[in-house]
Amino acid sequence: MTRQQWSILAVLSLAVVVVFCVLSTIVVRDLSAEISLLLAMARATLTPASTPTPTSVPTFTPTPLTTGPSTSTADEAIALVRDFRYDSTQQETVGSLISTLLVASQQMGNTVQVEGWHAADQGGNLWLVTFSFWENEKPSSYEFWADTTASTVKGYNDLGETLLTFLSQDLRPPSGTPTPVSVAASVGDTVRDDFSHWDYMVTEQPRLDQAIVGLGQEVTSTVGYLIIPLRLTNISDETQEIESGYYYRFSVRDEDSRLATHLSWEGYGQPTRLYCEAENLPHFAQNPHQVAPGERVDTALAFELLPTAKGQLILDIVVYEGNSPHTFSINLDLEARPVR
Repeated sequence: MTRQQWSILAVLSLAVVVVFCVLSTIVVRDLSAEISLLLAMARATLTPASTPTPTSVPTFTPTPLTTGPSTSTADEAIALVRDFRYDSTQQETVGSLISTLLVASQQMGNTVQVEGWHAADQGGNLWLVTFSFWENEKPSSYEFWADTTASTVKGYNDLGETLLTFLSQDLRPPSGTPTPVSVAASVGDTVRDDFSHWDYMVTEQPRLDQAIVGLGQEVTSTVGYLIIPLRLTNISDETQEIESGYYYRFSVRDEDSRLATHLSWEGYGQPTRLYCEAENLPHFAQNPHQVAPGERVDTALAFELLPTAKGQLILDIVVYEGNSPHTFSINLDLEARPVR
């Protein structure tokens, strides 16, 4: 082989080596990149994901009853409230008074649907007793606290408190307690209440109105609203405040000594407010009123009559000295006729 042939062979061999090196470099680089990618994927797969911190959700834990479980039943609690009266000589009970009001509402054309009584155990023989009903497709209820151990009943909502307030007006004092003497008066007479320090006077002849208009509103009644002009005088040595609870001391009864007016807010609070504001008279349904010593307030009461009311109407004012009631009665010289 000539020198020239050896030179050509050497050049070719070198070229092959160079090509091999280049290709090896490319392959190794690609493999390295692919391996790096695979390793990265493997690390992502094998690395455990961080566990998120759970959001704490508050759970309801019933408060343990410190008074212990009730030993009485729901039926016993309902019976206590339904048959409750302040004195064994009373004719009315909570249940009978509610029935009277519902019947009267139906006679006035209202739609009444009774759901009835139910009781919720509060522990320690304390129960929340409710009489539920619908009036003109609106839900309503009388609600009471009942303690079956002490055999006591208290109002829980406004309707329950109001009903018990009127029921308590027939309360008789315990044996041995001097019986308060009722005071009877007529329209124009001044009745002095030395127990809560007020003078009361029905200043004009009361009347019956079928409608009351005030503040752009009108309320109507097929039986009628009893409008009673009333003058109050503070006879104490201190300023006294009159608020909505003050109205609870007033009620109207008929010749059979039965309740003659509605107990609900719509039966006395709303018509009283509308009438007084229409006549520019002060009222206390939503506005507490400060009365200085010796100051006089001319106002009015407006009650929606029950359709069962009949005969002579009497305004009763009942105040308490401790647990002893003092009743002041004013003959309104007005008769009601039951609505058939």
